[in-house]
Amino acid sequence: MESLTSVSGLAALQNAAWPGLTTFDTGAWLLRSASGVTQRANSVWPYAPVDDVDAAIKAAESWYREQRLPALFQLSSDPADAALDARLDALGYREQSHTVFMVREASAGPVLPAPGRVEITPDLTEEWFDAWWLTSGHGGADAADTARAIQESVRSTYALIRDDDGAPVAVGQAIHVGACSGIYGMVTREAHRRKGHARAILTALLAEPATPHGFWLSVTRSNHGALALYRDLGFVEAGSYWYRSAPLRRAPGAC
Repeated sequence: MESLTSVSGLAALQNAAWPGLTTFDTGAWLLRSASGVTQRANSVWPYAPVDDVDAAIKAAESWYREQRLPALFQLSSDPADAALDARLDALGYREQSHTVFMVREASAGPVLPAPGRVEITPDLTEEWFDAWWLTSGHGGADAADTARAIQESVRSTYALIRDDDGAPVAVGQAIHVGACSGIYGMVTREAHRRKGHARAILTALLAEPATPHGFWLSVTRSNHGALALYRDLGFVEAGSYWYRSAPLRRAPGAC
């Protein structure tokens, strides 16, 4: 059963909701790759301990070289990750992207959505994708195609708000994993921020009936506005995670 009550359970939900397109499972670590599109889909998820940490790190580094990507590890506040985190730190892996897990269990009660403002669909439309990618995406056409492939590999509910001219100005989605759902893709075009669009999108997604067990989301620790919104709508912090990236390797000089 899906778990919102532990960091390891949330990491498992997160992995299912935003998967790598190419993976290699060692039996303890899941190595994920998606042409460098998003850190999560291009990082090691260490879901179980290994006997020889240094050998496992070297094997992961070799696999990522084959993918033409830098080695990247996703670590969490789960005590089981502490030893690996310390070893990567000693090897010069850089810590980055501190992120908070938040959950809203079904016991938090119903949320009343704002009437009439939000369009809801189970289908990934081109205008939803374009609105999301133009605001939060990074890279050219190939990166967009990879992101679209990840989106199409999961089951979602998509939400969208338009301006008076009919153009999409805010979007979000709930990705469904069993009886839980993760909130993803929450973006608002810059000129339309601070108008309540994010709250309207989120309350509409929280009112969807496909999630009897509850919701989770992740948000960077520095995003104080989003943290305040999510707390106001009943989400509570449930742990954290971050990434460690391989140190840069300089080629030897010519002389």
